[in-house]
Amino acid sequence: MGLANASAAPLAAPAAKPVFSSIQTLRGIAALLIVLMHLASMERAAGAGHVLLPDFFRHAYGGVDLFFVISGFVMVTVARGRYRSPTEARRFLARRAWRIYPTYWVYTSVLVAAIALSRGVSGFPYDAAQIAKSYLLLPQEKGPMLAVGWTLVHELYFYLVGALAIAFVPERRVAWFLLGWGALTSVAYALAPVDFSPWLTVIASPLTWEFIAGAMIALYAQRLPRALAPWCAALGAAGLFASFLVARELTSVHAAGALRAALYGPVSALLVLGMAAWEGRPGGLRLPALPVALGDASYSLYLSHPLIIFALVRVWRHGLTPWMHDASVIACIVACIVFSLASYRWLEKPLLAFGERRLFPRRPPAPALQPA
Repeated sequence: MGLANASAAPLAAPAAKPVFSSIQTLRGIAALLIVLMHLASMERAAGAGHVLLPDFFRHAYGGVDLFFVISGFVMVTVARGRYRSPTEARRFLARRAWRIYPTYWVYTSVLVAAIALSRGVSGFPYDAAQIAKSYLLLPQEKGPMLAVGWTLVHELYFYLVGALAIAFVPERRVAWFLLGWGALTSVAYALAPVDFSPWLTVIASPLTWEFIAGAMIALYAQRLPRALAPWCAALGAAGLFASFLVARELTSVHAAGALRAALYGPVSALLVLGMAAWEGRPGGLRLPALPVALGDASYSLYLSHPLIIFALVRVWRHGLTPWMHDASVIACIVACIVFSLASYRWLEKPLLAFGERRLFPRRPPAPALQPA
C-alpha cells in the first residue's frame, strides 16, 4: 500500500482526543532523568570527591531526546481533524505558546532576581539583548539565561513548522510532509557551515528527526500488533538505559547532534511507540495516579530543578560528611519532585486554566476528514 493511502486511515479524527497516561508518565521519567543528570554532574564538580549517584546518570541527557519524541507525538495527536485550517493553526500556535511561555517567564524571572541580588546590578552578567532573547526563547549563541530553555527554543521551532502543516497540508498528506521536513533537515545539516548561526543551528538540528519520529508514531502506533506493544516498550526502555552506558564511553555525544540523535532517538521512539500502542487498545495498559501526576508536573520539574540544585551546591561548599552528602542528594531529589508538584498545582495549572477560560474558550470539534 502506498504511503499516501496508508496515511489516510490512521488520521481519521476521533470524537474526543485520547488521553495517554503512559505518555504523561514518560514525560515525568524524562524530566526526572534530566534532574539526575544535572545532579550527578554537579556532584562531581562540587561535591568534594564523595558521590552517591552512579556515573552513567551524567549521560542521562537522553531524557531530552525522549521529550522531543513525545512532543512530536502530542502535536499530531492534538491536531487530528484540524488540518487545512489557518484559523486552527493560529489557535494551535497560540495555545502552545501559552503552554510554554508564562511558566518559563516565572522561573527565568526568579533566576534574574537571584543573580541580581547576589552580584548586584553592576555585576549582572547579561546584557539587554540576551535578556530579551532569553525571555522570547529566540536562538542565540550563549543560549537562554535559564540554561534548560535551549530545548524550548527547539520546541517553538517544532510548533511553528507544525502550525504551517495544520494551516496548509491536507490531513491525509501529513506523513509526506513529515518525511519532506526530515529530508530538508538532513540536507541543511549536511550543508551547514562549521560555525552555525544560532538560527541555522536550530533549523538544521538532527534533534528535529526525533520530533518527526514522534509525529509518525502518532499516525501509525495503532497499526502495531497488540502483542508486540509491551515488547517494544520494554526494548525501548532497556535501550535507553543502555544508551547511557554507551555514551559514557564516548566523548562527543552531547555536542554532536547526529551522533546524539542516532544514539538516543531510535530507543526513545521505540519506547513511545510501545507505550502508546499498548495503552491505546481496549483493555490495554493502565498506570497508577502517582507517575501520571509526576508527568503532569514534568514541565515545572524541568524548569525549577536547576534552581533547587543550585541551592544544594551552596550547601556543599560548607563541607559535608559522606552520609550527610548522601542525605542531601536524596533530599534534593525529593525536594525537586515535591516542589514541581506544588508548582504545577498552584502556578502552572492555574495559568493553563486561565488560558483555556479566557484566551482559548472551547469550540465544537471540527468535523473529521474522511479517508480519500
